[in-house]
Amino acid sequence: MIRTARIHLIAIEGRGASGEAVGCGDRTGTLDVELPTSEPALWGALHALLDAGKRYQGSGLYNALANSPLRVERIDRRGGEARVYLTGYLELGGECDSPRVLAQLNRTATQFSDVKTAEFFLDGKPLRDLLSGKG
Repeated sequence: MIRTARIHLIAIEGRGASGEAVGCGDRTGTLDVELPTSEPALWGALHALLDAGKRYQGSGLYNALANSPLRVERIDRRGGEARVYLTGYLELGGECDSPRVLAQLNRTATQFSDVKTAEFFLDGKPLRDLLSGKG
């Protein structure tokens, strides 16, 4: 169980961040945040990311998920693979937000040594397909 979590947000046009390149010239950046209650690491980090909203605007990082009321419904684990099932809906701020959303979720989930890959589903449909217009 953890009381703090590292979440991944977006440095627009890569300003001041050395994280993973996302697209649209952006990079991921990290923040360590306090959790209101102790949770298993993966759950805690994802809850912190989805609950972050616009709270960290002063950090210089952007949260592409800020206007999307999403919740983790369940996480299925098989070896190093995590399948994360979300409910709610996405409210994106433009075409660059699609790769930002995927990067934030993936980097937040795969920061743990026991999570090699993460796949996200929204209301049962692959999130990657929904964001690319295939869903």
